[in-house]
Amino acid sequence: MKALNMRYIGMLLIFLAIGRVGVSAQNGQKKKPVLNRYGQVLIRKGDNWQPRAADQLRVFGVNLDTIKDFNVPYKYKPTKLKEEDFKNCTMEHYVYKKYANYELPLEVDLPKNQGKGPFPYMVLIHGGGFQGGSYRSMNRLGSFLASHGIVAVRIEYTLAGNGTRADARQDMLDAMEFIKQHGEKWNLDLDLFGFTGASAGGNLASYMGVTYPGAKVMVPICGPHDLKMHFFDNKVFYNPAKMEEKLGLMKKYFEFDDTTKDKLKKYSPIYLLSGTPPSALLIHGTFDTSVDFQQDLNFAKALEAKGGQVEIRPIMYGPHAAFGPNTATYEDDMLYMLSFLRRIFNGYKK
Repeated sequence: MKALNMRYIGMLLIFLAIGRVGVSAQNGQKKKPVLNRYGQVLIRKGDNWQPRAADQLRVFGVNLDTIKDFNVPYKYKPTKLKEEDFKNCTMEHYVYKKYANYELPLEVDLPKNQGKGPFPYMVLIHGGGFQGGSYRSMNRLGSFLASHGIVAVRIEYTLAGNGTRADARQDMLDAMEFIKQHGEKWNLDLDLFGFTGASAGGNLASYMGVTYPGAKVMVPICGPHDLKMHFFDNKVFYNPAKMEEKLGLMKKYFEFDDTTKDKLKKYSPIYLLSGTPPSALLIHGTFDTSVDFQQDLNFAKALEAKGGQVEIRPIMYGPHAAFGPNTATYEDDMLYMLSFLRRIFNGYKK
């Protein structure tokens, strides 16, 4: 009987331990990845660290051991940006559009204690491979811009599985109409606006930048500006099995098949340039194994050929979506973007 009780107690303790692990996982208390100063994920290799994507990174033809601190864990510690750089604003939440089975929210970050305006504004578009992500992933950038006098409007849009890229395009247009309707309430200068976004959002930002009338500036971050190149001409950057799976989903989203690949040009900003394009700041990690850094080089050349003002800000050795508080250049990148936007917007003010 005593042995049975001890066995029962032991099983109970194991059950409780498993339960605690489950609760921890459900509460989102996952262990954060270890990063180097460039934002690359590191993993343990014996007593040392090495980049998790080491095999993929060989495509760049660089001996990783020769790059300063590439195999050394890094923890971001702010030295130039303070909390008030993200707190001098307020936020308002809206639903700007409803579909039968989902709705599209929008949040606007407004400057606080910075005068009545009118303020220029930027539309922030999240990434996620056109199949995931959230407008709230742009919270920190939005609060930073708003805390420095630039209204940030963070929007959701139709993703793969819910609809098509044509739906997402219409969502963008409807969001712009919603913004115009609230322009007076939000103290916006409706003539001074632009678009920014990361990854899939970077594609949407440059797409809107070159197609939406009156856009003054665009800041795409690691975005594919040539979707045909992205899906078919740089497979070295992909796991083939995962690529085939994603391609099937993207064929439905962008409404093309193997014989109509050129339809991708319809949503590729590099093919849609007409007239003088808006000023552009292109931000991209040079060791991006998801979206080829060459995309920015090609896009910059096309923009300049049309008379556009272009700057490329490479994040050296950075991965996909390297623009964030996990790299040694984060603060400088944020401050540079702010300076660039102010310079462009001020150039249009009378």
